[in-house]
Amino acid sequence: MTYSLKYETDLNSSDFKSQAFSLLPDLRAATPLALLQLITTYSLRAEYPNVEIALRIFLTLPIIVATCERSFSKLKLIKNYLRSTMGQDRISDMAILSIEHTVVNTLDINKLIEDFAGKKARKIAI
Repeated sequence: MTYSLKYETDLNSSDFKSQAFSLLPDLRAATPLALLQLITTYSLRAEYPNVEIALRIFLTLPIIVATCERSFSKLKLIKNYLRSTMGQDRISDMAILSIEHTVVNTLDINKLIEDFAGKKARKIAI
């Protein structure tokens, strides 16, 4: 099933084609995310509504199903291990950290600790 048939309620394929051809020089040079940012930054949604919708759909599709399955597996492991000691918000935060471990591994933990320690303590008076 082609993209235009699957999302025909969201996109007008003939309008999309003409809008995409008018953006062709930008399409070749830019990544999908950069192109969407360009449309948003310069308020070009009215000129290219179908391209914007197509880019939003494309950028939210999972690349592979295994990524989603891995996310659910990680969440299940985290919930089973720490269910009794954590609230839902903390479980969600831990799941994000576990799923996005490649990004987390690039962070400087000492810098994060310094930033956190430098924040003003916020206490609520009871």
